[in-house]
Parts: sequence; structure tokens; C-alpha cells
Amino acid sequence: MNILDFNYIVLPLAGIVFILVAGIILILKRQEIRERRRLSAYLRGKAKQRELTESQLSNLNHLFENKSLDKETYERLKVIVQMNGEKSEETVEILSED
Repeated sequence: MNILDFNYIVLPLAGIVFILVAGIILILKRQEIRERRRLSAYLRGKAKQRELTESQLSNLNHLFENKSLDKETYERLKVIVQMNGEKSEETVEILSED
């Protein structure tokens, strides 16, 4: 192998390989950061929805304890609030997948 072969073939190829590997690593890091942000947003949305559902259930319990609601109405409203919370959680999951 001639010294000119090394300067004109091997060194440029090594440079190209280095640039390609660095590019791949950069792209993977960016993708990892996006995934973390998406997961964080998903968890925040889910926690917010859970807090809202718990708040609504606590308001229902308060009304029931103050005799503003009868037992039958309380049970029906409780089921409705729980179903609404489940639907909202599903919506948060679907939105976070995009």
C-alpha cells in the first residue's frame, strides 16, 4: 500500500464513517429526549385527570354526607363520574400516542 493511498482513500473514508456514526448518535439522542417528553406529558395528563376524578368523587361524598343526595342518586352519580374518568384517561392515552 502506497502512502498516497492512505492519505486519499483511508483517511477520507474514516472521516465519513466518523460523521455518519456521530449523526446516528445525535438522532438517537433527540429521539430519546422526545420520548421522555411524551412520557412526561402523558403522566402529567393522567395525574391531572385522576385528581379531577377524585375531586368530583369527594364532592359527591360531601353532598351525600350532608344529606343533599339520597343513596340511589349518589350511587348513580358515582358510577357516572368513574366512567367519565375512565373515558378521559383513555383520551389522554390516545392523545399521548401521537
